Amino acid sequence: MLRYPGLGTYSEESLAMLLKWHETAPVSDYERHRNAAIFEKQGNRNPLIDHPEWALRIGFSAGL
Repeated sequence: MLRYPGLGTYSEESLAMLLKWHETAPVSDYERHRNAAIFEKQGNRNPLIDHPEWALRIGFSAGL
């Protein structure tokens, strides 16, 4: 949804559930390590792993 807005199949309810999950399950050291390893191989990162605080500031619903 962040990289390709409008191309997902998420509903408002699904988006709310994902954001709630994001709040209740903070980014772990494993996820940070995995994100760094993906960057090594692919050259791209998940910005919400690097900056989890952005999740509640991004207007994801605009891409539904």
